[in-house]
Amino acid sequence: MVSHGVKYAFSPEKKKFDLWIAQGLRPLAFGSRIVLAHSLRGHSEEDEGLIFRQTRIGTDGVPFTIYKLRTLDVNREPLNKTAQHFRRYGLDELAQIHNIKRGEMGVSGRRPLPVEDHEAVLDYASSGLVDKWNRWVLPTRPGLFSTFSLRHHQQAFDVQRPQETIAPWADELLESDLKDVKEGSLGRDMRLAGQVLVAMTRGEL
Repeated sequence: MVSHGVKYAFSPEKKKFDLWIAQGLRPLAFGSRIVLAHSLRGHSEEDEGLIFRQTRIGTDGVPFTIYKLRTLDVNREPLNKTAQHFRRYGLDELAQIHNIKRGEMGVSGRRPLPVEDHEAVLDYASSGLVDKWNRWVLPTRPGLFSTFSLRHHQQAFDVQRPQETIAPWADELLESDLKDVKEGSLGRDMRLAGQVLVAMTRGEL
């Protein structure tokens, strides 16, 4: 029996789909790491390592360590042109297949936010939406992409400017996550994955 809606988020079908996609992305993730490492030879940031680690909010609100390829310097500027292209095409996110294999993330699902951003979004969103989001969305695994992250791929939250960068989007973010969970299905995941692929080829991530 095929699962839909909230049940799908916890179903064997979704777990198998996530692992299948992660396995398919492994060669691209490995190749991307080699290319970035080669481009950073002799760079001042080389000693920092290729992998950037950050604490994000995971399933049931439990913090976990997310992995990304290091593409920004301490001033949040691209390390070089290769790093800039990696960010544009979403290649820096491929390190998160490690999170998928560990069961901390899925392919689709709410994008896990840094702790401060997560708290700020919940502070600015409508209380009724926050209650629903905590009930239906927070217990699910976060993902590589969501409908919101696809639609607003260039939207960056800044806790130093919350009224400008967080407040205008807080309700839409929670509403989008709720819709993703309530309408979840294998077919929907496949369509979203296709949209991500198109966005990657266009350099819109």
